[in-house]
Formats: sequence, structure tokens, C-alpha cells
Amino acid sequence: MLKEIANQTAELSLEEREELSKSIDDLVRDTPRTEWAVREFKRLMKKVPKETWDTMKAILVQVAVESAKKGLGL
Repeated sequence: MLKEIANQTAELSLEEREELSKSIDDLVRDTPRTEWAVREFKRLMKKVPKETWDTMKAILVQVAVESAKKGLGL
């Protein structure tokens, strides 16, 4: 669901949507790239409407690993 939302976010360029989609993989699994994914996700979320962020945040609260939740302030 998160990747579907990322891919439909018109405010982001195609490259940014791909970056966002890749970062999601590292937010839901504890990997060496999780910290980087948090920074990338936050950077890209600044470009999307509040409603998009709220929807993604509601999902991330349920599926993100603890280190990602902490980094995202969830």
C-alpha cells in the first residue's frame, strides 16, 4: 500500500517516487540502510500534501521497524 501511494504522488518526480519506494523497503525491515531511509523519507515527505503524509504515517505506525518509527517521530 505504501509503495502504491508513493507511486501515485504527483508532487514528486518519477525519480523521487522511485527513491521513496526504495526507502520504504528499509523502513519496514531493520537494515543497514534504515537510518538513511528515514532521512530520505522525511526529505521527500516535505514535498507532499499533508493528507498523503497522514495516510502514510498511519500505515507506517503499524509496519515500520522501531528504529524507523523513532527516526520519523511516530
